[in-house]
Amino acid sequence: MSALLTRAQDTGSIQLARLLTRAAQLLLGAELVITSTRRQPDSRHATNSDGAFVAGGLPGGSYNLTVTAQGFQKYTAQNVVLDVAQKIRCGCQLTVGTVSEEVVVTGESVAQVETASSELRHHN
Repeated sequence: MSALLTRAQDTGSIQLARLLTRAAQLLLGAELVITSTRRQPDSRHATNSDGAFVAGGLPGGSYNLTVTAQGFQKYTAQNVVLDVAQKIRCGCQLTVGTVSEEVVVTGESVAQVETASSELRHHN
């Protein structure tokens, strides 16, 4: 039983704040694909009713995030590092275009995280 509790505490979460277009319009119906660099299966998530993504239960590691929505450029964040039991919050804006066009950012510019605890903090 304690192994199960330890494993549950070892997971973290990635949250994408309300997904907006560059014109600050709420975007529903987008898909977030989280790919572990450790070759674990992809995790797929749709926006919730607030236009946000919440992906919990992720083990610590490095991840690539891809957001797609019909009529918008694909957004990719590479090498987003999630430490054990950490919660990170990322933000992105999608630009009108085709999915074949892509915006790519690296891990350093994706999220700012409170590292002293597992508390989620978002800085603008």
